[in-house]
Amino acid sequence: MTSAPDRPSRSLEAVQAGTDMLSVLAGWGLVLLSVLIGVEVVARKVRGFSIQGADEIGG
Repeated sequence: MTSAPDRPSRSLEAVQAGTDMLSVLAGWGLVLLSVLIGVEVVARKVRGFSIQGADEIGG
């Protein structure tokens, strides 16, 4: 019986790097969406205008 390798294969490392990058991008996307929605709420209350489609983008 062969033992498991001590180190993951290169393909597994590439997949891990890709998923790490995508998770960071998704996190920044959520931060930007939160800022957009916050700006819309303030603009609606203070200036009386709305950024059309911000709630649809959030959905």
